[in-house]
Order: sequence, then C-alpha cells, then structure tokens
Amino acid sequence: RAEAAPAALRDTVVVLGRVYRFGAGSPVGRLASAIKAGDVDAVLDELHAGGAVPGSDGVVRRVDPAFDEALDEVRALVLDHAVRLVDSARAARTDEVLGALGDLKVLCATGRGPLGVEDWNASIEAELRSGGRMRERWSAGRPVMVTANDYVNGVFNGDVGVVVRRDPAARGPGSVRVAFDGAAGPRLLDPARLDRVTTQWAMTIHKSQGSEFTDVVVTLPPPPSPILTRELLYTAVTRALSGVTLVASEASVRAAVERPVARASGLADRLG
Repeated sequence: RAEAAPAALRDTVVVLGRVYRFGAGSPVGRLASAIKAGDVDAVLDELHAGGAVPGSDGVVRRVDPAFDEALDEVRALVLDHAVRLVDSARAARTDEVLGALGDLKVLCATGRGPLGVEDWNASIEAELRSGGRMRERWSAGRPVMVTANDYVNGVFNGDVGVVVRRDPAARGPGSVRVAFDGAAGPRLLDPARLDRVTTQWAMTIHKSQGSEFTDVVVTLPPPPSPILTRELLYTAVTRALSGVTLVASEASVRAAVERPVARASGLADRLG
C-alpha cells in the first residue's frame, strides 16, 4: 500500500497556470483553452474552418489538406518565408536572418509521410533549388538543428542555427559559417566542425517544445493515427505568439481533442 507523501513535500508543489507567451483572450489563447478543456466544438469555432493562410496577425484558422488550392497557398507563404531567409543569409545580414528564424515555423505531428517533416523539407529545398537559391548542403539560408550535444563547439541537442555568408561577395570553400544565437551576439562556426545537424525548414511538434514562433503552421495526419492527442495539439498551438494555421481535416482535429494522453504513474495520488 502506497503511503501518503509527507506534508513537507505536498506543500512544495507549485502549479503553473499563467501563460506569458500570449494573452488568454487572444485568438491563440482562446484556441489553446478550448483544446485544454477538450471542447471540440469550441476548438472548431475558433478555427473558423476555411482557407486562411499563415502570416495574418492574430489569426487562427484550419486548412483542409484535401483542398489543393488552400494547401498550395499555405505552401507558397511558407516558401516565401524561406526565400526571405535565404536572401538575408546570402547578403550576410546575420542578425536579421537569426531573427527571421522565429517568424514562421512548420510543426508536424510526424517525421515521415504526407505533410510530415521530411515532406516539407524536401519540397521547400526543391523549390529553392529550382529558383537557384540553394545548390548544396551548406548553402546560405539553410536552417539547421543540432541533434547531439557537442561540448567542443559549445552547441547542444536542439540548438538551431542558420548558414550565412561571411560576406555578400564571398563564394566557394570557406565562404559560409553557421550562425547561432549567443549571449554576446551571434556565434559563427565553420560548418566543417558540425557533423550532427539536420535541416530544419520544418520540425516535429515533439522537438518544438520550449520554442516559440510568431506564427506556426501545424500539420496533423488523418485518424486513426495514435499520435493524435490533445496534448500534442496543445503543444503545437502554444508555440505561437500570434497566429496558427492548422492543416488538418475536421476528423483529425476531433480525434486529437477527444483523446487525452493516458497517464498511469500514480505520482499525483502519492503527492495528494
């Protein structure tokens, strides 16, 4: 039989209930609250099911992936953000490009499959290559995420950087560096020193925990995918400061909101 936790332990439990990333009455705040409450109808009402696209200040909307025209418009705006990122990096505007990394991010429930991370990364890079903006792995503008702690270079699993030119006129070997935010300004590393990184035009919702972006595009797979949960959707939505575009069918939204993650640790009972 489990014994009750000591009073001293119970008295140190703190519940964090205030969100500072966005206002509770903002569109993102109302959507997040409806998801947290498991209120599917309120979630769908907030999303205003239709063909809205990212980049609209303070807007939360749903785009059905079955409608090609609406999905193409979302892809076009994501590509536009990528183009601006590349152009700033090619012009060696390091501070500007690091700031732009947080303007918009695609967050995917899955790594593979339609509208997963690999699909988004491949399609964005294909468009950039066809437009002459990206020719090789370390082309200026490529955002990267570190996938393992690297104590020698002082970067760690989850750190995000972007390839930038050292000078707008620089070309060839040694012409680029990978820029990371640092306490005293951008940190610039030779890409030859980084062997554990992955392209990050899009990222999984799981890896986005702790991050924040002005606007997010969130993609969900069709049901009955077991990854569709209330907590996953809440995590994705609350990465946004201002706007959310949810690329998902109504059935996917319903499946996610109606399925909370089952927890069976018994910790709450022991602390009670």
